[in-house]
Amino acid sequence: MVIWGYLFVAVGAAGVLAALVLARRERRLTRGYTATGQLVAIEVDQKTTKSGISTYRYPVIRFRTADGHEVQARSPYADSGGKAVGDSIDVVYSPQDPAEFRVAGSSIGLVGVAAFGTVGAVMLLIGLLVTTYA
Repeated sequence: MVIWGYLFVAVGAAGVLAALVLARRERRLTRGYTATGQLVAIEVDQKTTKSGISTYRYPVIRFRTADGHEVQARSPYADSGGKAVGDSIDVVYSPQDPAEFRVAGSSIGLVGVAAFGTVGAVMLLIGLLVTTYA
């Protein structure tokens, strides 16, 4: 029983930490700059799960920053928004690190971050209670 408690502590702590990192990233991008770029490729990843094979499509986008630097990078979010290679696509990027960007409108938002953090916190609390009182 105690092993499950430690597992919940580890997963819960990881969830809370991930939510904090995502919240920081979303906050930076909320204050980011917008640019129109071009979808230059779509990288496809396939992962095997218990229910079958899941396919994820990550857009690779090239855009110019406000100061003229060209950036080409893969989006951290797996969604090309129905766009095809060669299409224009709007991005929001961090002026401090333009390689940190997302497709405009693809944010997980504060509700997503809060939900992720809440689940992590609940798991952490359950794990602490189990390990303390077992």
